[in-house]
Amino acid sequence: MHHLSIDIETFGALDIKKSGLHKYIADASFEILLISYSFDSGEVVTIDLANGEKIPAEFEAWLEDPEVLKHAYNAAFEITALNRMYRTPPEQWLDTMFLGSAFGFPLGLKAIGEALDLQADRKDTAGTMLIKYFSCPCKPTKANGGRQRNLPRSDPQKWELYKKYNAQDVVAEMAVYRKLEALTRYIPQEELRRWADDYRLNARGVLADTELCRQIVSMNDRVVYEAEETSKRILKGENPNSTVALLSFFNGKGIRIPNVRAETLAALDRGSLDDEARTLLECRQILAKSSIKKYYAILEAAGADDRVRGLLQFYGAHTGRWAGRLVQMQNLKRNSIPYLDEARQASGRGDLELLGLMDSPTEIFSQLIRTAFIPSKDKFVVADFSAIEARVLAWLAGEEWVLEAFRNSKDIYCETASQMFGVPVEKHGVNGELRQKGKIAVLALGYGGGTAALKAMGGDSMGMSANEMADTVRRWRAANPKIKAFWAALDNTAKACIKRPGSVGYCGKLILRVIRNGDWSFLVVRLPSGRCLFYPQPSIGVNRFGSASITYWTDTLKGWDVEETYGGKLAENVTQAVARDCLANAMDNVAAMWPEADIVMHIHDELIIDCPAHVRVDEVCDAMAILPSWAPSLPLEAAGYEGKYYMKD
Repeated sequence: MHHLSIDIETFGALDIKKSGLHKYIADASFEILLISYSFDSGEVVTIDLANGEKIPAEFEAWLEDPEVLKHAYNAAFEITALNRMYRTPPEQWLDTMFLGSAFGFPLGLKAIGEALDLQADRKDTAGTMLIKYFSCPCKPTKANGGRQRNLPRSDPQKWELYKKYNAQDVVAEMAVYRKLEALTRYIPQEELRRWADDYRLNARGVLADTELCRQIVSMNDRVVYEAEETSKRILKGENPNSTVALLSFFNGKGIRIPNVRAETLAALDRGSLDDEARTLLECRQILAKSSIKKYYAILEAAGADDRVRGLLQFYGAHTGRWAGRLVQMQNLKRNSIPYLDEARQASGRGDLELLGLMDSPTEIFSQLIRTAFIPSKDKFVVADFSAIEARVLAWLAGEEWVLEAFRNSKDIYCETASQMFGVPVEKHGVNGELRQKGKIAVLALGYGGGTAALKAMGGDSMGMSANEMADTVRRWRAANPKIKAFWAALDNTAKACIKRPGSVGYCGKLILRVIRNGDWSFLVVRLPSGRCLFYPQPSIGVNRFGSASITYWTDTLKGWDVEETYGGKLAENVTQAVARDCLANAMDNVAAMWPEADIVMHIHDELIIDCPAHVRVDEVCDAMAILPSWAPSLPLEAAGYEGKYYMKD
């Protein structure tokens, strides 16, 4: 197998961060300026297309040769750009960014270069300036002769630097690949195939109702303008987005609040406010509705065919889970209004007056975001796993009563409450008031959390006292002794492996060991699917309580830095990773059974399928619940619906 490392530089009038790479490359303004490549780690060759150089015939042949493995950092960009001229399928590519993420390193060529300490091959920071100069439109001025873009002749010296920068990216990518190459044996072949499937899913995109989006954007602009003007009048001309002005106003009314965050304002007793304060509060909530921005994001990213492409990032997290891009589908609001269809129709007509009679228009807009995505075939079938993390955690830990409850289709929140309190619990029946405690315990306590986890999940808003929360934690742990033991077993096994590199540790269905790759070591957790999680440079440190703790290097809010972990957090990682593998298996099942249907999105544990009329939601749910060969005893179940737009109730 031969290797061809590639990096390209381009020009495009669109902002790729807002439009996404597919719309950016499809735009009429798009142009490939430079191609740099290295064949089998040889000398880097740069093709100056902008100055009329021709692409060598041998490069063209390598692009289409299945015996030549092409690789690039964020290879989706190179594939999509080059496919405007050639046919180079994703199966013939290896994305070095995916490899880096799989082994626990940060996304971004510069970031991973710094993490790996590739001093000589580190991406040149001056490249950002050169990209802005040659690859983005420029503002016409008298000084630049009124031009809207910079060409090589605009600054030949900078252009020569840009060519060196382009070649340096190939050198940097090859350096990263050399560091990671020996680890690729830990990447299952099916994951490489899923990367190619993910490329096609993103390239296919999903149809957006752009007319609905435009109507809502137009109406929202009107509502926001009115809220701003009303706020200015009440605040005597002060900026309605000024925290100081708002706090001063409320303090002047005798309303003492620490900040003007959404949750703080939502907790105010509206009945105790005068008309002026109530009006300002309503205006503030309108102006703070950040979710409405997603309509603008949809319109920015929608192509000429109204499809939004590039919504998902393969291996966006080191657990293997996908991350959201562009519209960020992972954090959309649920639909709770009972008149969703009527509100959607009114919004599509731009009937702001009717929406105002239903509810706050901005609240309706925020609940309609999901419905902006529509099928291009007959309908959507949407299906998601039921309580997938609770099932997987119990399966990994061997908590048999939980598994039996799922196998017998019992209400897990009732069953948990029954185990916790030693009495029968039925939803809307005997001891039904305890179900809510069972629910919050299941959702909050599975990964070693205590009362703080209950508070974060809403224990305070439920009216639970500190003593009640402490009692709930104690009862849940007593009811789930094997899950509690699983946290400790993971912690102890990981520490033992770190202390004795090369030794193998077994923790139920997981296999742990520490391996070395050059000057790097990794704590490796082998999942039941055969896929592995990697924790770079593991060590034993001391936590804030003075106890021994596991540390490793990862991408933190401060950048590449040391992070602490523990048994409960490791349990969360492996549970979410196994749940991800279940979703990947479900995607394979659906694709094999209905090749005429298209998976256009997936969000957490949910599939959105664009399909013809004959595909039934119950059959899709059954396909999702087909057990993977590596998990024959895991009780999976899925539920869903079908309709003319996406929603979540």
